[in-house]
Parts: sequence; C-alpha cells; structure tokens
Amino acid sequence: MNSIWIARNLVQRALGNFRGILSYLILPVAVVSGAVGLLGGGVSSPDAPIAYVNLDSGPAGERLLAGLGVREGRELQAEPDEAAIKQGVTDRDLKFGVVIPEGYSRSLIEGGSAAPIYYQLNPTEDSMLLKLSVVSEHKRLSDTAAVVREEAAESRSSSPEAVSERFGELLEAQENEAVRAVVTDPQLYPKSGINNVIGFTLLFLMGLAGTCVSLILEDRRQGTMARIFTAPAGSLQIALGNFLGCFMLGWLQIGLLLLVTRGVLRYDYGVPLWLHAAVLTAFMLVTIGLASALAGIVRNPDNAPMLNTLIITPTCMLGGCFWPISIMPDYLQTASNFMPQKWAIEAVQRVADGGGLHEAAMPLLILLLMAFVLLAIGSVILKPGERAA
Repeated sequence: MNSIWIARNLVQRALGNFRGILSYLILPVAVVSGAVGLLGGGVSSPDAPIAYVNLDSGPAGERLLAGLGVREGRELQAEPDEAAIKQGVTDRDLKFGVVIPEGYSRSLIEGGSAAPIYYQLNPTEDSMLLKLSVVSEHKRLSDTAAVVREEAAESRSSSPEAVSERFGELLEAQENEAVRAVVTDPQLYPKSGINNVIGFTLLFLMGLAGTCVSLILEDRRQGTMARIFTAPAGSLQIALGNFLGCFMLGWLQIGLLLLVTRGVLRYDYGVPLWLHAAVLTAFMLVTIGLASALAGIVRNPDNAPMLNTLIITPTCMLGGCFWPISIMPDYLQTASNFMPQKWAIEAVQRVADGGGLHEAAMPLLILLLMAFVLLAIGSVILKPGERAA
C-alpha cells in the first residue's frame, strides 16, 4: 500500500502542472508524429511517368516496356532520342529514363550482353525500386530467350529466323497469359524511416530516466525519502513505489504515442500492436532500472542534468536512434551491443522486414536481462535513509 502512495505522488509531481504535461506527453507525441510525417511515409509510387526510348526493332523492347508499365502502374512517356532523356534527367524535368538499345532482341536470342540503360540524377528510394523493376524485367526476358536457345540447340535445325519467330511467339504467349511468369521476389523491402521513428520514441523514453532520477534526488535532498523510510516504509517498498511511479509515467507516454501514430496517423509499423508495446515496455524497464541505479549512485541533485549529456544522448547515438549502426566504425558497432536502443530497434526491424515473431525473441530477452540487472543494482544501492550530499 505504501508503494502505491509513493507511485501516485511521483506521477502527480511529474504531471501536476502544464510544464510537466508539455514535457512528458505533448512534446514526445509532437516530435514522433513529425518523424512519422517526414520519415515514415513508406514506399509510394509518385505520378512521374517513365520516360523511354525504344531503339529495338524486335519484340523484346516492347515487352520490357509493357511489363514495366504493368509492374509499376505508371504512364510510359516516349522521348525522341537518348540525348533527350539525358537532358531531361539532368534538367530535372524527368525523374528517370529507360533506353532500350538497338539490337536488344537479337542480343537476347544470341546470349549477348545488351541490357536496358537506366538514367537517374540522384538515387532515391523510388528510383532505386524502379531500377530493380527494370533489372527484373530484363532477367525475365533473358530467361525466356535462354529457353528458346535450348530448344534450338536440341533441334539443331532451327534457322536464326525460326528462333527469332519462336522467341516472339513465346513472348506473345506470356502477354496473353498462356504462359505466366512466377515472381519469386516478394519485395519485402524495409519500412521507410521506421528506424528513425522508433529511435525518437526511445529517445523520449530515455528522457524518462532523467525525470525519475531528478524526482528521486529531490526527495533525497528534501529529506522526504528519509521521512518515508521512518514512517515505517521499508527500502523495498520505497524502491517499488518509485518503480511503479516511473512505470506509470512511461506507459502514459507509450500509450499516447501508440494511440496517435497508429490510431490517428494510421502509420503502419509492420509489426503487431502487442509486440510493439512489448518491446517499448521492455525498453522502459531498462530505463527505469538505469534511473534507479543512477539515483543510488548520484548524491548531488545538481549533477542530474548532466545525465542527458553524458548518458542519454551518447547511448542513443550508439544505439542507432539517429542513423544506421552499419555506417559506424567497427569498434562503435561492437560498443552498440551494450546499448538497449540497438536491441529495441532490432526487435521491431526484424519483424517489420518480414521475419517471424521468433526473430524478435532474442532482442527482447536481452532487453529483459538488462532491465533485471539494472533494477537489481538499483534496489541494492538506493539507500533511502541517506540525504543528498
């Protein structure tokens, strides 16, 4: 019962005025919502047409463009020549362009190396996905030509004209769906911006640790914790009360973030709601354990603001909240394994990238182990009978 009153008092002090509500609820939701709007729009196909020049006199060029139009759902825009496409892309009048080289069909039939030429100015997510589609259509045509060559090799009597005719017949059959290509690539591309959206969420949850430390140190400085200790209320009850208070603050923040991003903004994280909430809860337990440990170590309340500079910001950087861990040097990537942010982001990313729920089990277990160790340390070194230094 004493623990519940301690938790209730902690929440009231944190959210008892507009400044607290702004800092702990409104600001996190606003920043994460902004990240969703700027970084989390996902993969979308703009209305920009596909500019093309078809210099091929055979059927392969037409079939590649037709398949590209169906796959991408875009308008095909013919250009007079290759120079016009180059100039249009350079002047940003065109986002991308495709040139089918001369003799493309003949090269495919003969097993040559001719391939579509793809033009883009600055690589973007949309342009790279379109390039993958061009490569995929080219490979499909190459596979079809390989089948025709194998038939010609077995018969040993087919003339080049007959082989070319057979190639055209097979492409026409594919167009009429008498022969249907099977796409083996499900295109499970990573969700755009999800690392940054999750990263900003974790940043504010880490800020919860600083809030809890400040409140606990304030109780120690004013002697409130010592008076509660003589109430009587045991050390375990005081530690449990502070834990429950921080847990309630954290879940208010998590619940509001999930409500706004999932319910209002309709952002699809690519993971089930319960798993998303479980990952954030496990990370919150780590931050609470960190707060309890720091509150036991730090005796001077004036040192609490330094936590943001010395702990929260560096760990978020190393944990991949602001940029991918893969771009960091090897020794920093090794250090990131000790950051809870890395495992929280990885748990969500593994499922969002198409993995099963079992893929998130290991990161979740690591987060829970970190939380257990930090909470155990905090409960031991949090000496409620002592005043601040």
